Amino acid sequence: TAAQSSATQTLTVGFIGAGEGRQVERDQQFYQAAVLAAEQINAGDDDDVTGISSTNDNRYDLTIAYYKANSTSDAETALQDALNADAVAILGPHEKVLAQALVDKGTPGVPLLLGALDSPTSTRVFRLAASDEDRAKAAANYLVTERKFNRVGLVSAITDVALNGIKTFKTATGEDVIVADLSHEADDLDFSGDAKTIRDSQAQAIFVWLLNDQ
Repeated sequence: TAAQSSATQTLTVGFIGAGEGRQVERDQQFYQAAVLAAEQINAGDDDDVTGISSTNDNRYDLTIAYYKANSTSDAETALQDALNADAVAILGPHEKVLAQALVDKGTPGVPLLLGALDSPTSTRVFRLAASDEDRAKAAANYLVTERKFNRVGLVSAITDVALNGIKTFKTATGEDVIVADLSHEADDLDFSGDAKTIRDSQAQAIFVWLLNDQ
């Protein structure tokens, strides 16, 4: 008999993030990172095997669903909506007060993965946040070791945090990988000149450490 092809199903990961206010920009960055990771897993970029395999020969694709929350009651509603949608895990909320409100409600039905350094932890609640130094090292490892890029451009704000992060990144990659190194004052919002410099440098990737307004 002909072998049956394995079924492909979709696994939903909920993402609880802000719908308005200053937190939106950071949450959108977290969300886009999660979407990118899911797309790479689904495409097989991580191990050349598309999707996620299981012991029953099924194949699974990941999708990330965004649920808006600006208050503790919003967060509780978002959590329930994600559970009703059969989410297998939930990223966020990444604001301590909202995360603590969910922890105080008791053990969640699925793992909560939180991205702030001051996030609470509990049963099925995990803090994924890393220090700025660890994030810079992880980015360097991903771009150079995992993706094999050997031409990387840098764009940073002239602040202690940004410059320290860039320094850590360059130490991890090695100076020979850096083909453009651009920095801006904190109130600089014009990056048109950077685009030409980076294009001319033929950078394969750009590591950016700027302020939210930038």
